Amino acid sequence: MSLIMTYWFLPILFIIHDFEEIIMMPLWKQREARKLEKFKIRFFGAVTDGSAFSIGVLEELLLLVLVALYCQASGNQLFYLAVLAGYSLHFIPHYLICFSFKGYVPGVVTALIELPLVIPMLLHYGQAVTSPGLFLLYLVIVVPLIFLNVIWLHGLMPKIQVFFEQYKQGPRD
Repeated sequence: MSLIMTYWFLPILFIIHDFEEIIMMPLWKQREARKLEKFKIRFFGAVTDGSAFSIGVLEELLLLVLVALYCQASGNQLFYLAVLAGYSLHFIPHYLICFSFKGYVPGVVTALIELPLVIPMLLHYGQAVTSPGLFLLYLVIVVPLIFLNVIWLHGLMPKIQVFFEQYKQGPRD
């Protein structure tokens, strides 16, 4: 089985995609601060610090590693397909935000590059769908959980950022 068709390819794609976000998000928010003020939505939440953002990325990566371990041990291709579909669907907001922002948004470059890699994976694991009902159940459970996790992380990361700011100041005498 090629690397692209293993359960470990998704965590690899994820970390490459999120490296773009980790590296570019703080710089982009500083550079585009005036333009961002005009939007009702706070892109990437209230977090502006790459290290605080990295904590959220780490949590998601650990979840994907657990998914890969579980799917490799169990051979559960339907569950993997549902997680892969959720990851693939998350590209859509990147594209929409990019169009509404009318410019570069962190994550959009790797979302464009990874789409042609994810499509064959979806087709490959889609062949394992012998029970459309079970797959639909996985999809209905997994995709909302992925998006709820992201929403939760975007609420948590500013608190982590405050903690890091306090840590940076050192102990108070």
